Amino acid sequence: MSPLWRLLADGSERVCEKLLVVVPMRQRSALASQLGARVAEAGSPIEAVEVDGMYRTSVARLYAAGEISATPPPSVATTIAAGSTAAKAIVHHLVEELYPDPVADQDTTG
Repeated sequence: MSPLWRLLADGSERVCEKLLVVVPMRQRSALASQLGARVAEAGSPIEAVEVDGMYRTSVARLYAAGEISATPPPSVATTIAAGSTAAKAIVHHLVEELYPDPVADQDTTG
């Protein structure tokens, strides 16, 4: 493998055979914070929306899953799983809104 030249921010150069580049994950939109959701501190390796285990944000009825959420670290597999979990949580929430007490709504007089 031929060596790579790397020009650093301070203007110096380095010769190396391999190069690892860390790409920080940043939100491309301020929408989550504009809606009031807590977002990880600027400058963190992953500036993500803070969520609970069901991908609910700090704002009622606002969910965030996949690369936008802080849990777990993003990958294709975890993003797909997070989307599935968030969808189940949303459906559960909607059913609870429509049928708050399904037992009380049933006619038990016979």
